[in-house]
Amino acid sequence: MKRSASLWAAAVMVALGAAGMVRGGRLVCRASEFHFARPILVPETAQGGVALVAVALPDDVYAEAGEDLADVRILDSQGREIPRIIRKAFSQTGVTVRRYQTLYPGASVNLTPHPQGELDVVLKVPDEHPPIEGLRIGTPLRNFEQSVRVSTSEDGREWQPLVEAAVICDYSQWMNVRNLDIAFPRPASRHLRIVFSSLSVEHESEWRDVVRRLRDKQEIERTEETRIERRPFRLDRIDSWHRVVEAGKREPLQREVATEGFRAESDRSRKTTVVSVQMGRRPLAGLIVETKDRNFRRTVRVEIPRQGAVGRAWQTIADDAVMRLELPGYRWEDLTITFPEQRAEEYRLTIHDGDNEPLEITGIRGVTYVYQAVFLIEGTHRSEPKYRLCYGDEFAEPPDYDVAAVEAALSRNIEPLEARLGPAEQLAVAANPLRRLTKNVDTAALLIVLVLVLAAGMGWSLYRAAKRHPASPEE
Repeated sequence: MKRSASLWAAAVMVALGAAGMVRGGRLVCRASEFHFARPILVPETAQGGVALVAVALPDDVYAEAGEDLADVRILDSQGREIPRIIRKAFSQTGVTVRRYQTLYPGASVNLTPHPQGELDVVLKVPDEHPPIEGLRIGTPLRNFEQSVRVSTSEDGREWQPLVEAAVICDYSQWMNVRNLDIAFPRPASRHLRIVFSSLSVEHESEWRDVVRRLRDKQEIERTEETRIERRPFRLDRIDSWHRVVEAGKREPLQREVATEGFRAESDRSRKTTVVSVQMGRRPLAGLIVETKDRNFRRTVRVEIPRQGAVGRAWQTIADDAVMRLELPGYRWEDLTITFPEQRAEEYRLTIHDGDNEPLEITGIRGVTYVYQAVFLIEGTHRSEPKYRLCYGDEFAEPPDYDVAAVEAALSRNIEPLEARLGPAEQLAVAANPLRRLTKNVDTAALLIVLVLVLAAGMGWSLYRAAKRHPASPEE
């Protein structure tokens, strides 16, 4: 009986050890555990020093990598892992804005009122002044309209016209409209001549004088007088402006991709069209429906398979609508269905047709995010690839890297060098039945089950042993 107990104790220890292997296991993803690898082709500009490099993940990585991309690793030629960050690629478009700078007061000015009523202003632009692509006239006046001519010259003697008849105005008595800017078709030279069409502006009073003449309480004559106030056209300042391109809003980079296949089936009884789409586990942000039909609006439900569900179950990720209107003088189209980012293998679109003819679906396109692996490299003059992108280990857990240097570089807006990937290579991976068996099994639950099974077996063995060898009277 003692021997049996010892055997069962040893079995328990073995079980605990196996459970520990499942729990602790191979947390470090070794090169021998990857199914695929691709060489990273670093630009020549990165040779010979430390450089920040980014490589975009292609579609085959999404198809083979884990759900959280934890198994996407960068390895050097010695098989050592290089700390990396997986992030969305961003696009940043430039925004053109006007940069204003005071020209007067500051510049040399020659002011000449003309008898015909024009006001002639000649400015000599300081040498350090930035290029002038337009002017803003500063005046305290309200409710006016003024025509302006602008000429430019290199020497202040021979003038070339820039603007023949610009209008600056203020219509605040009717609406909040005020325009004091004058745009040039080309940058001005170092001398500017601004001619205002009038020395003064006329302002009509809001009040009117009304005189009525009565006879026998009957009005026989009415006279209305409107007061017109003439005010000098005063210039407080003149600002120049030029255009500069500033960094615009950063937005995640997206691209359109083709499907790996789709099938559309019309269900007349349910008044729906069901479209099954294969997308290869790309990081999808939306789907675009392609059809030749027009003048329609259909509601659409998008579903993906529910993870962990028994049998074929679906979960809804979007309820949206697609439409196309083509009318005389009017056209509107929105065939994109957006949803939170997903990496499903299959998508199901249910288009509600109602009593209308089903749409003829000619294609489906996906809208995907672009992900990058960003890392630091030590430059090398060797011609052969020094780094590899490895992926395809379904058991990998998220790595715990020191990426402080990478994050610091990105936070300082250091643009990484764009690397390319070579052809994919399928690697030979030794079978590991224990890892595959326990892939989706909770280790704590597995440990409890093992202990209970072994305890039950040990108890049964002890019971049978006790029946075979009953205790003697001396015991």
